[in-house]
Amino acid sequence: RLYRGIGGRGGSDHAHSNAFQDYWLNDVRAADPARVIGLYLQIRVPGSEGRAIYKEHNVRALVVTSDGKYLISAGDDAVIKVWKTSDGKPVAKLEGHEECIFSLALSPDGKHLVSGDLFGSVRQWSVGDWKQVRELDAELLHTRKENFIADVGGVRSFAFSSDGKLLAVGGMKEAKSNAFCPGKPTVLVFDWASGKIKTELGIKGKSDGPFNALRFLE
Repeated sequence: RLYRGIGGRGGSDHAHSNAFQDYWLNDVRAADPARVIGLYLQIRVPGSEGRAIYKEHNVRALVVTSDGKYLISAGDDAVIKVWKTSDGKPVAKLEGHEECIFSLALSPDGKHLVSGDLFGSVRQWSVGDWKQVRELDAELLHTRKENFIADVGGVRSFAFSSDGKLLAVGGMKEAKSNAFCPGKPTVLVFDWASGKIKTELGIKGKSDGPFNALRFLE
């Protein structure tokens, strides 16, 4: 089953129901070779007359549970939404974040979901009953100075180690301004058991902007 979303040109959140060719793909994810997930600004379920199941806000992250039963989405409304992949019906709304959610990831054992927002809040949720378990502090990846017109940074990427003992959280710290958002690319490596930061990683030399993708090489 293919999940598609559409978003208007020029940052518009509105779209024409039959005009997929007028919009662009932002990201593609696959739960397995038979299940491909496309991330746009909206989500649509093919085979249901182009019915949009998520259309109010920008979608910034998608994941699919390992059993393929649930599609999980999050974005600018700061609410995580869980959908049944079989029919596109909503299952749950996970609330608690105070700003837009940039990143989602599932633990290697498939039992937990993590989400990260603009303020550097990382929240852990249990898969199945969809309850919040705890909050991890990645506030270092958020900057808001007195002369800023907006908040900068946030949790832009996740990666679990294969054994599930470490969670890497990517973004940037010490943003200098709102213009082009220059800052120090930073990865915070959390000990999953304790929820505490174990290591902070950066880039040697000059580089700006956040880590938008991470992967453990094992």
